[in-house]
Amino acid sequence: YRWQSRSASRSGPTSDRGNIPIPLDGAISVTRKSTALTLTFLGRVPDARFSVPIANAGPTYTHTGFPVDVSLGALGLQSRVAGWVSAATAGAADTLSVSSGAAWLSYFHNGSFWQRTTGPATNRDAIVITAGTPILIFKRGAAAGTAAFTRALPYPL
Repeated sequence: YRWQSRSASRSGPTSDRGNIPIPLDGAISVTRKSTALTLTFLGRVPDARFSVPIANAGPTYTHTGFPVDVSLGALGLQSRVAGWVSAATAGAADTLSVSSGAAWLSYFHNGSFWQRTTGPATNRDAIVITAGTPILIFKRGAAAGTAAFTRALPYPL
């Protein structure tokens, strides 16, 4: 199988992208609208802390940093990203969206716990983000630049 890219219009020619490395702070999202497909990625588990720059304003697509499951509470964006905005309402807070296949589920930290951006104020700290799942961090700020999201190794070497 070869990775290919298409022009934005999807009508242009394809070109082989099979030798392009995926950056450590990158993410891949694949949407398959047909029968199941197994993709296998080869590599090594990280042996150092994870650190990725998060835009101070707007979206940042990334991942949780390591090939292990992690709960929203343990991920701790609200305390690991400088300038994270927790608020009583989703419209005033920074948000985290987690890919669930066909949709993205969005959460915000209300100052005490993580909750969905829609529905009741139910504590969602125990929601697990499965290893390899893309995440979207959206910072509502207007400041230029980035803030680091850093996590220590969650496993022994």
